[in-house]
Amino acid sequence: MARVDENDPTYARLVAAARAEFLNHGFAGATVASIAASAGISKKTVYQYAASKEALMYEVVSEACQELFSPIFKSGGADLPRTEITRCLVKFCLLSTSEDGVTIHRLAIGEARQFPDMAKAYKHALNTYVLEPLAAWVVWQNELGRLRADDPRLAADMLTGMVVSPYMRDLSLGVRPRPSKEEVERVVNTALNLFYAGCATRMYDDTGAESGRPSPT
Repeated sequence: MARVDENDPTYARLVAAARAEFLNHGFAGATVASIAASAGISKKTVYQYAASKEALMYEVVSEACQELFSPIFKSGGADLPRTEITRCLVKFCLLSTSEDGVTIHRLAIGEARQFPDMAKAYKHALNTYVLEPLAAWVVWQNELGRLRADDPRLAADMLTGMVVSPYMRDLSLGVRPRPSKEEVERVVNTALNLFYAGCATRMYDDTGAESGRPSPT
């Protein structure tokens, strides 16, 4: 569905209500009627904003993710420094490993077979607001001659995977505590070091300036 003005108070109440219903009752347990009642609006009004319960899932995930990589677009993209990419990835990992992030992830995985359209909406939101902007940054870095990534989308997917994979399995199973911001920053910097070692044409310092050292590859 088309993005709605986030300053619309009805939209804001609807997304907040949908998020609460999904988190508390799962996708199967939440209904458009219960979401409408929680938001203080009619079902007819809900459908003016979202065509289905699956579309509401898209809105919930999108609303959480859309600002994560916005610095890529606000910067004009081409020469965003590593420090800013680091901040974006740290925010992404902190959101993913938050209590709500883990709960939504469990919900999407656990109910995907029963509700494949919900799973597609969840994945589409992540693609739109996480992978696509990060892949765009990789494309821009390729054009600047800083990176040599033949498949920018795959490179972006692998980079985000390195950032969250140390946590999501164990957090979803409930067998480890949520990481601190300091731990997340360490993991993000390790992931970026590995990423640059594999893709950079030269080595760069944390500001994005050339360090004068050749890439290890």
